[in-house]
Amino acid sequence: MKEHRFVDEIYDDLDTTMEWLDEKREGLGDEFETEFFATVNAAKSRPESYSINQTGYRTIPLKRFSAVTYFSIEQDIVVIVGVLMGGRSESNLRGRGITKR
Repeated sequence: MKEHRFVDEIYDDLDTTMEWLDEKREGLGDEFETEFFATVNAAKSRPESYSINQTGYRTIPLKRFSAVTYFSIEQDIVVIVGVLMGGRSESNLRGRGITKR
C-alpha cells in the first residue's frame, strides 16, 4: 500500500464542505468526511487505475456526494490535492501539490 500526504489546501476544502453540509443536515459533514477518506484509501490501494483528467490530476468521485477527490502520484506517495463539490471551479486546483525543486 502506498503512503499518502495532503496538501495544505485540502483542509480548507474539507472544512468548507463539511460546514456547508452540516447546515443542510446535522451530521452530514461527518458522513462526507468518511466518504472522502474512503476515496483516499482507494487511491492508496490502486492509484494507477484512476485516469488523469483535464486538470492534470487523477480523480475519484465520491459515491454518495456530488464531489470528486483529486490526487497525483509522486514516487511512491499519493498526494491528495483537493476535494471539490460539483459546481466548484477546478481552476482552484492549479499548482496544488507541485513539488518545487
